Formats: sequence, C-alpha cells, structure tokens
Amino acid sequence: MTRSDLDVDAFASIFGERVGGVTKRLKKFRADPSAANIHDLRTAIRRFEAAEAVVTNKLRRSGAHREFRAGCKNVFKLTTKVRDSDVMTDRLTGEARNDRLLRLIDDLAQERAIHVRSSRAAAGSLLKAKEPVVLPSSVSGRRLNNKVRKVVGKLSDLIDDEVKTVLGDETDEATLHRLRKHCKQLRYVVEFAETDRGNASLLGILEELQDELGAIHDEDLMITYLRQLRGHPAVRRVLEEELRRRHEGYLSFCESFRRKLVAISPSSSPTPRT
Repeated sequence: MTRSDLDVDAFASIFGERVGGVTKRLKKFRADPSAANIHDLRTAIRRFEAAEAVVTNKLRRSGAHREFRAGCKNVFKLTTKVRDSDVMTDRLTGEARNDRLLRLIDDLAQERAIHVRSSRAAAGSLLKAKEPVVLPSSVSGRRLNNKVRKVVGKLSDLIDDEVKTVLGDETDEATLHRLRKHCKQLRYVVEFAETDRGNASLLGILEELQDELGAIHDEDLMITYLRQLRGHPAVRRVLEEELRRRHEGYLSFCESFRRKLVAISPSSSPTPRT
C-alpha cells in the first residue's frame, strides 16, 4: 500500500468536517431515533475518532478534544444497546409469528425505548460541548504524517494477527469482533490519509470485509440472546436457523478474505476449522 503525504491544511479541513458530521447526526438522531439515523450517527463518531487518533497528544489532551471524545464514546456505548435491540427485533419479526415471539418483540420494543431516552440525553449533552478544532498553524506536517503512518501500521499489524486467529477458529467471537473494529478504523483513516489511486480498491475491500464481519457479529448477538431464553419450540427453531446462518457466514467470510488478503497483508492465511 503506497501513500502520499497528507497536507496539513487538508487535514484541518477534514477534521472540521468530521466534527461537523457528528454534530449534524446528533441533531438528526435526537429528532428521530430511527435505525438509519442511529447507524449514521455511529458511523460519524467512528470517522471522527479515526481523525482524532492522528492528532498530536497535546491536542488530544486539551479540554475540547478530551471532552468531545469522551462524549462521543458515551453516545456510542449507549446507542449500541438501541442498535442491538433493532437487530434482534428485525430477526424475530422475519420469523413465523406466534405468541412467544410476539412477546419477545414487545419486550425488545420496551427496552429500546428506555435506551433511546438515555442515548438522547447523552446526545443532548454532547451537543452542548465545545467542538474541537485543528488549526493548520498548530500542526507539524512531518509529525502528522508520521502519526498517520504509525496508526496505519499498527492497525495493519493487528488485522494481520487477528486474521490468522479467526481463519483458524470459527468460535473466537471476541477476536472476530476486534477484527471488524480494526478493519473499520483502518478504513476511516485510509479515507483521508491515502490519496493514491490504488488505495481506492483497498477502501472497497475494507468496506466489504466490515460488512461480512458485521453480519457475523449480528448472528452472534442473536444467538447469545436466544440461548438465554427458555427452550420454547419457536425459539429453538429460530436459534437453529441463526446457527446455520452464522456458520455459512463464517465460511463465506473466510473464502472472501483469502481472495482479498494480498491487498491487506503479505502473509498467507491458514485453513479454517469448521
């Protein structure tokens, strides 16, 4: 993967756009906490965090940066519960209707309403916080690009190590989740840091892998939820279907990653245990 140096003025502008993107999505979420608006808000937060990761430690420790970053982390954590409720509701709604499943859907709707209230309150608090800025005059181009290289290198190494683990172990949910997170982080850094034409394909690969890993994560979420319930026949049927989908999704991810591995890591991939 090749790269061109990132211009300080361009980065300052990108950073401002990403902060503004969070503010815009916070307002939309508070007005309408739909699944789509929650997704867009969480994506905006992750894009801001990727830009924040390459600023100097001095800026990161400053009041505005520290408080805005903490507020974003809190909103993301709270909206995770709303998103999870939406995922499980969608899965249950798509199954054959019976009283047991309908009660579960009602319970999830009530839980979602509670989580939305706390998420809205956190979003309101974040909107009151001072937005962090990056001034070109306060940033060294050399240090900025060194930090970018360091972050990209670290994420690439983490992805390489995690891939070796998950391609050999279908059951390692924690590492699969970390791999998804790091693919996402690398994608959002590459979006602004990598300018060469060849890297457009890398962005597409990272997005595809992120989607595939996201589908596995949703299956794991649903399977954990269903296993906590009593063994009603309808629940058992849904669980069996989720387990089947999860296994097929994992095999599809392994095959997909092998085809694309050369664009992310030079190392070879092991054979998965199924």
